[in-house]
Amino acid sequence: DNGIINIDKKTDLEFGDILTGWINHIAPGEENSDANLVLTAFYAKSLQDLEVLYKNRDQLKSNEYNLEKTTQINEIENYLNPQKVDSIDSHSATIFLWAGILSSETNIKIYNTLKRKSPTFFTGYFNLFYLQALANQQDTNAVRHVLNNYWGTMVKLGAVSTWESFDPRKPEVPQWSQTHAWAGGPTYFLPAYVA
Repeated sequence: DNGIINIDKKTDLEFGDILTGWINHIAPGEENSDANLVLTAFYAKSLQDLEVLYKNRDQLKSNEYNLEKTTQINEIENYLNPQKVDSIDSHSATIFLWAGILSSETNIKIYNTLKRKSPTFFTGYFNLFYLQALANQQDTNAVRHVLNNYWGTMVKLGAVSTWESFDPRKPEVPQWSQTHAWAGGPTYFLPAYVA
């Protein structure tokens, strides 16, 4: 109801099913993810990027993207009442903070909920979104913790490349792929945010 794709319907895009499985894969036990709202955040972030891209090329198109983006952001903001923000799952919170599209007041509330939950994500792929969300909140201590706890533990266990999926709370070499590019988040993050 509050997203661009309703993953409850069989006729919707396959991406909705993939996202639902992806969220459940990376956060066992946290099944209350609002995937429709997260997809809306991805959509609004894309509209924001398109608005900037067209700003100096086609002002009319830029204005169209801005109007649609504003509509999507208002849907999210209206849906996220204080009670919803307090119970938001860690994945949705991470995506909202990564996208940087909501008001600073809403971001602060979402970030406080995320900090309270102190999540551990099991894929390097999603941990890149998490790093960027933390950087957007200027929480350098949390960024350092994720880098050391997730990828640093891999290195301590002898990794020479990034692993597909890894739970740093149970430090052992995983049975899955031990050379997985999707987990190489620091190779993008460090030069983009630190250097």
